[in-house]
Amino acid sequence: MQKFFKAHYVLLSSVVVALLAGLIFSFVTTKIYSSKSHVGLFRQNLEDPDGNNEEARNRWVWIRDGLNLQSSLVTDAVLVDFISKNPVAKEYEEQSLGKKLSLVYLKSLIKIDYTGADENNYIIEVKAPNAKLAYELNNVIFDRLKYLAIESNRLNFEAVIAKLNATAEKVKENAESYRFYQSKIEKMVFNFTLNQTQRERGFSVITSPSIPTEPIWPKTNLIMFVSVVLGLILGSFIEFLLFYCKKAK
Repeated sequence: MQKFFKAHYVLLSSVVVALLAGLIFSFVTTKIYSSKSHVGLFRQNLEDPDGNNEEARNRWVWIRDGLNLQSSLVTDAVLVDFISKNPVAKEYEEQSLGKKLSLVYLKSLIKIDYTGADENNYIIEVKAPNAKLAYELNNVIFDRLKYLAIESNRLNFEAVIAKLNATAEKVKENAESYRFYQSKIEKMVFNFTLNQTQRERGFSVITSPSIPTEPIWPKTNLIMFVSVVLGLILGSFIEFLLFYCKKAK
């Protein structure tokens, strides 16, 4: 064993140095945490099995609406509101020695994977150097998705119905006009109730946002393995050069 150490001390020294460098890198480098959530939105349209063109049109509308929804998830207004109101964002700024969170920086932390077919899948992932920040930002986007998919439609409908009821009250003395508005309101309420029920049933939470307990980076075991491999390669190369130089003399 001693002969081996003496013969390959350069190789072993190179491995040890590489391991130390990898270990120091693991401790010094910024830790990254990942928070994920996954939502599926099922199609609402009931299609005619014999109408191929209608099927193609409905599928395109579904994908188009899904893409529009995706583009509406991360807006400047949403991020500005997050920075100004979220206590975790303010806490992170204080921990970062007053470094202000920017919209560009927050957008760089967010990744949304979207697939559109019979079911729209949204996989939201936020990678941040702070576990709470990753979770809170993911939670905001998750709630935004639920709002756009379900709640915004209800709020818009309530606003329209309120205006129709106000108009109906103004023409209450005119029986024919009043019956027209009442009939229109009843039909709209029925259609909305059916549509909204489909929306709520079609919203499937596959994975909710959660606070990450372990960082996804640095991966210490992987770094140690790479360090050993690099140390062996570098050490072998140096030993070869030393051996070649001795032979040349």
